[in-house]
Amino acid sequence: MNALHLLFIALLTETLSEIIKDLLPYHTAKKISKYISVIVALFLSIGYKIDLFYIFNMEFQIPYVGYLFSGLICSRGANYVHNFLGHANIKSK
Repeated sequence: MNALHLLFIALLTETLSEIIKDLLPYHTAKKISKYISVIVALFLSIGYKIDLFYIFNMEFQIPYVGYLFSGLICSRGANYVHNFLGHANIKSK
């Protein structure tokens, strides 16, 4: 796995999160938007067996913990992709 793979997972997480948020009522989506990206990223990291810690020889003794933590990291990466694409809320004065 390299940086391009991580960027792809973050982009996929962002895309799926936005689709899910569009399916929900506005107020509900606004309240749980952070959690939607976490759930999507966890699903992808477990499904694709993404373990960032294993790459750095930091293997967890408890199964799936590396996948779970990697999913949390990828969910934050989705936020950066979201902001990069210009979807950030810009407050005007």
